[in-house]
Amino acid sequence: MSEPRKIYISTPITGLPLEEVDKNIKRAKLAIIAKGDIPVSPLEITKDSPHNATIGHYMGKDIEHLIDNCEGAYFTRKWKESKGCNVEYITAKVYEKEIQFE
Repeated sequence: MSEPRKIYISTPITGLPLEEVDKNIKRAKLAIIAKGDIPVSPLEITKDSPHNATIGHYMGKDIEHLIDNCEGAYFTRKWKESKGCNVEYITAKVYEKEIQFE
C-alpha cells in the first residue's frame, strides 16, 4: 500500500457564506480520506491570518502550500467560477500535481 499523499482542497470561498464553504470542504475531505490520502484545507492554512488580510495574502499562502507541501489538488463543484480556484488549477498543472475533481 502506498503512503498517503497530501491533497490540497480547492473550493470557491470569496463571497460565499462560511457555512457553504465549510460544507464543501467537509465533503471534499471525506472523498480524499476515502482514497487513503490526507486532505489539506485552505481554511486551515490561513487560520492565523490577520483579520484584515487581503485576497493576495490568502492566495499567496495557499499557493505556497500547494506547491511546497502537497502532491495533488482536489477541485470541488463550481471551481471554474472562482478566480482563486482557477489560479490554483493553473498552479497545480504547471507544477505537475495530481488533479482530482469532485
